[in-house]
Order: sequence, then structure tokens, then C-alpha cells
Amino acid sequence: MDNANSQPSPQSPTLIVVLGMHRSGTSVATRALETLGASFGSNLGGAVAGVNPKGFFEDMDVMGFDIELMNATGVDWFALPAADFGRLETAQLEALQSRALALLGAKCSSGIFALKDPRICRLLPFWQPVFNQLDARVLYVVAFRHPISVARSLAARDSLPAEQSYLLWLAHVVAALRHTSGLPRALVNYDTMMETPGNALKRLSMDLGLPLDPARRETFEREFLEAGLRHTRFASADLEHINNAPTALKVLFRSLEKFADEPSPAHGQDLDEALTRAEAFLADTAPLLARDWDLEQELRQARRRVDEIEGESAERECRSAAFENGLTQATSRIAVLERELEQALARVRSREQESQAASVRINELEREQQTALALIGELKQERHCAHTRIETLEQHCRTVEAAVTARQREIDQTVTTLNSVLASTSWRVTAPLRAVRRKLAHSA
Repeated sequence: MDNANSQPSPQSPTLIVVLGMHRSGTSVATRALETLGASFGSNLGGAVAGVNPKGFFEDMDVMGFDIELMNATGVDWFALPAADFGRLETAQLEALQSRALALLGAKCSSGIFALKDPRICRLLPFWQPVFNQLDARVLYVVAFRHPISVARSLAARDSLPAEQSYLLWLAHVVAALRHTSGLPRALVNYDTMMETPGNALKRLSMDLGLPLDPARRETFEREFLEAGLRHTRFASADLEHINNAPTALKVLFRSLEKFADEPSPAHGQDLDEALTRAEAFLADTAPLLARDWDLEQELRQARRRVDEIEGESAERECRSAAFENGLTQATSRIAVLERELEQALARVRSREQESQAASVRINELEREQQTALALIGELKQERHCAHTRIETLEQHCRTVEAAVTARQREIDQTVTTLNSVLASTSWRVTAPLRAVRRKLAHSA
């Protein structure tokens, strides 16, 4: 650590800002801070297989804010020029700083909060005034890794050219070292942490003035650090054979590595000189880097436009193919409909013939109906006559019945009289005479 720092009280909130180039071991350095009692918040990005299987330990709220801030200043994480805060109006800058202060204030209100996002290296002119307004002690951890390893990793992950990766490494490391000069900080060499984690953790604890938890240290070394996490390992001398790496980068890395291993005054002076030399190199190349970035942006826009045009062309081709397919289907459908139409017309002609036959039959039925109606009229007339005749006959029957009834009464009276006569004495006395009479009448 460049400057000693007193150990905070348990109640004093502490913010540890982890700085470093992308793919430089910032995730390992951040995870190591857990052995010192640091927490990372509850909104962390997940691990990515093949890129960082153990996790990035980046607060997604802060990362999202940094991306917004970079967009506002006209750069991206892979941009070589520094963020241009002059593009921001005073009111816009103050509003962003107020948001950043509220965001961090909620995250490091107590305990120890470790904040990591490689973008912060180049956004320190914005963030440090915010850190100064926090009611918390601010410590820095500058993580670095061999430039060749970083370039190889970025080539695999993002297809970045090695020349761009070396310049990005230089810009990030120079910003991290310069903006934390004279402030409480610790330097973490990724390769040293991987090879001798015990010693590296003790050094980190001493530099930051935070106690090391033995149990968490054991967990960190046993479960988090794996040899498979490090895909490359280069020596300092290997950098000398890289022709497309700036000399200023080679000198700075060599001095930084020595000072991190042995923070002596002589190594510190070498590091300061190397840092000054690197700053001068970046200042000299800044116009070229800015122009290169502008050209790259124009190229990216042109590529995006080409992609859009190709996408539009592909979309048109898809629409054309869909149209042709639709046309083929429509043609086939039309043929089917034409056949159906012919069948329908045939059915219509058949129905017309049937309709004509039905009309003829209807006319016949109408004539038959008229004949039937006339016959019905005649039948009604005959029925009326029959009713009249029936009524006459009924009247005659009643008259005959009355005559029969009267005659029956006469007969009944005669029978009664006859029976009286037959039952009388005189009838019996004259019986022989009647017999003689019958005989005489028979003889005659």
C-alpha cells in the first residue's frame, strides 16, 4: 500500500473500490476482499461459463449507471480516448452525480462494501468527487495482470486486436494509478494471487488495514481459486518480444510488478517515472487515438448500416419468397376455386332445369287445384242439398215415427180390448159356434 491507513472502527462504513483493466483479475481481487469482511451487495451479475465461471462480483446497478455515463460522454469500455465530460452540461453532470451519490449511499451505509466495475478506472474524474461526499472511508485496490494475458483473453472473448488491448491496458492502469496516487490503496498482481494466495491475502490485509478472517481465507483458497481459472502465464521478459506493445507499457508493467512484489522507495521512484512516461505517451497519442476512435465509430455506424441494409434486403427477400409462396398458394387456390365454380355452375344449370320442370309442374298443380276447387264447390253444393234432403227426411221420419207411435197405441189398445174379450165368459161360451163357423167357411 502506498499510504498506511488506520483500522476503522466496527461501526465505520468503508467503501473499497476495485480498479483494473478488463480481464485483469479484478473478479479474483474483489472476491478476495470477502476474506477481509467485505460484501458485494445483492444485485450481482451471474457467472458466465467459459468467460468467468466463478462470477464477476459486479454490482449491476453501478455497472448500468457506468454504461449510461460512458454513453453520455461518447465512449465505450473498449474506446481508447478518455471519457469527455466536457460534453455534459453542468445541470446534467450534477444530476448524474446526485444519482450516483444516492446509489452508493444506499449500498455502503454500514460495514464494508466492495465496488468493482472496470469502467470506473476511466470514470474516476466523475466518481471520486462522489466518493468524497460519502460518509465512509474510501480504499482502493488496483488489480493488474500481464498485458499479454489480457490481450489473449480479450481476443478470445471480444475479438479485439492485440494493439488495441495493449493501449486499453495502458489507459486503464495509468488512470487507476494516477487517480489513486497518495490515497489508501493496495496493488494486487493476479498471477501472484493465483500462485501464492496466502501471502497475497496477508499483504492485502496489511495494506488496507483490515483484519483477515482465517475461515474465509481457507474457503477462498480451497473453493474459489482453481488452476483452471488461469489459462495463460507469462513472464515479464516475454513482453519484450512483443513488437506491437508500446515501450511505455513494457516499462510501466515491469516497474509495477516490481513495486507490487517489493514496495521499496527505489521501486516506487521507478514506478512514478514509468507512470509519468506512460502519461506522456498517452498524451502524445491522444489526438491519434481520438481520431482512430472517430473513424472506428464511423466504421461501426457504416457496418451497422450495412447490417441494416443486409437485414432489410434479407427481409425483402423473405417477403418476396413469402409473396411468391403466397402467390403459388393463391394460384393453386384459384384453380381449386375455378373447379368448384364450374361444379357450382353445373349445379346451378341443373337447378335451373329442375326449376323449369318444377314451374311446369306447379302450373299443372295450379290447374288441378282450380279443378279441385270447382269440384269442392260442387261437393259443397251437393252437401248443402244433401243436408236439406236429410233434414226433410228427418222431418218425415219424425212424422212417420209419430204416426207409428199413434198406430202402436191403437194396436196396444186393440190388443188390450181383444185380450179382455178373449178372457170374457161370453167368448168362451161362443167358442163352439166360432169353430162351426170356421168349418162352414172352410167347406164353402
